[in-house]
Amino acid sequence: MDLVPTRAFETIDLIRFLAAAQVTWSHVWLVITPNLTPEMGPLWRAVFLTASFGQDAVRIFFVISGYWITRSVLRRIAADRWSWSSYLTDRLTRLWIVAVPALLLGGLLDILGRYVFDFSIYSNYAILDEAPIDLGERLTVPAFLGNIAFLQNIFYDTFGSNFPLWSLANEFWYYLWFPALILLLRQRAVIPGLMAFITFILFFDSNVSGAFGIWLIGSAVYVFTEFVGGQLRQLPMVTRYGLGGLAGLVFLSALGFTRVVESSWLMDGLVVGAGFGVFLCAVILFDLGIPALARPGAVYGAGASYSLYVCHFPAMLMAIAILQQFSTFGVNLTTLFVALSLTLVLFGVGWGFSRMTENHTAFLRSKIAGRLRPTSLST
Repeated sequence: MDLVPTRAFETIDLIRFLAAAQVTWSHVWLVITPNLTPEMGPLWRAVFLTASFGQDAVRIFFVISGYWITRSVLRRIAADRWSWSSYLTDRLTRLWIVAVPALLLGGLLDILGRYVFDFSIYSNYAILDEAPIDLGERLTVPAFLGNIAFLQNIFYDTFGSNFPLWSLANEFWYYLWFPALILLLRQRAVIPGLMAFITFILFFDSNVSGAFGIWLIGSAVYVFTEFVGGQLRQLPMVTRYGLGGLAGLVFLSALGFTRVVESSWLMDGLVVGAGFGVFLCAVILFDLGIPALARPGAVYGAGASYSLYVCHFPAMLMAIAILQQFSTFGVNLTTLFVALSLTLVLFGVGWGFSRMTENHTAFLRSKIAGRLRPTSLST
């Protein structure tokens, strides 16, 4: 029996859109403008604040991913339908059908920007207080292949300007580690568990191993909502919405806490992830829906949030490089208008990209499954 209400599905999809939108807006604003300085007024500080939640948005993606993958893995095992080949087909088609075209498109745009048009932003790229880098040094065949193998930020740089691809490596390895851990505990499957342990230790110097704790918060959400919190569904509607509002305040408090208490990236992620996990529990348990006006956002989140996430940065950088040939952007209303307009354009780019890529995921899976089936029957 599926215990996730339909309205909760919609709300989660809307959250996915908002998270992808936040990442996109953060990148647009922080790349197109100079850094925040002490003499800037409170209004501009507020604008910069709206662009400061990009990392938190990725953490939200991790928690949501942890929830859905845990749900998929545990249900397959419970129904005695577990198969590594079927599971990996589902996961790799989901990742590669968008990531590979994004790598190709991003690489083409970066080559044009760096070597054909010689835009300075490509040879002297910097964001916030980071040291400038030449993006051409990241346009290598090993980096491209390393990103396809989900080894970026582990053994290779992210390819070209597409820095957001760092999180895809995290996702891929979590897709492997979680079922390996569960199968080790439930079926004593030693080899997958050993491989997961070795790679976990091997990747420890990257953020991949540490951030697994953030992803596992989503696993905890699934276990709680599926096996523990069922009685909470029977509460009166007023009580459910009241607790939902309280859960939202817990999440906002977690975000605020990380803004006033200095800590490490991982600790901030665990705090924000836990706060969002509480809110996600409320969404699922109390069937918290969204207003009709927000449904287009949910549709976008379900069908294009991944595409927007992986393709927006190279497209954005090319657009900003072209715009910089005609104007110098300071912190002013004109820049704010341009940044908001560019963000909306990128939403359109992400949607169009999704129609050519992730919209065909089911078709690709069926084709691959059809090719694998005869082999599995003969073994």
